[in-house]
Amino acid sequence: MAAGCKKKCTETGALLILDEIQAGFGRTGKLWGFEHFDVVPDMVLLGKALGAACL
Repeated sequence: MAAGCKKKCTETGALLILDEIQAGFGRTGKLWGFEHFDVVPDMVLLGKALGAACL
């Protein structure tokens, strides 16, 4: 599914923006949740994930 979204974004000129607020910083077993899929986003949102990393 993620690869299909990336392909569609590339075809239409849209950016693929992924929200890693809940899945970032190793919470899924890898540093970023998208690393479980064969896709590299154009932008990653992680603001709240950074804040929780300080606890």
